[in-house]
Amino acid sequence: MYDNGLFPFCRFTQHMDGSFECLDDRYALDFDGPRLRVCHLAVIARKQYQDPFNVPIDRIHVNDEVIEAEGRERDALLDLQA
Repeated sequence: MYDNGLFPFCRFTQHMDGSFECLDDRYALDFDGPRLRVCHLAVIARKQYQDPFNVPIDRIHVNDEVIEAEGRERDALLDLQA
């Protein structure tokens, strides 16, 4: 980031040639910070599975929503994007 003149939370634009332009002054003490949001995410796996690296997903909790994933893991993960 710093090699491209950017810094954490800066606003920037990317030009057609792939270069970046920072829209904030890195030395300003009072620049607008980003509007951050909190998302609580928990992935519940099936407990009785033997292979710890390939445990099927049972359900996904996103904030107060529960996405059932048993037998439809791919679709459940895609539902997170919605």
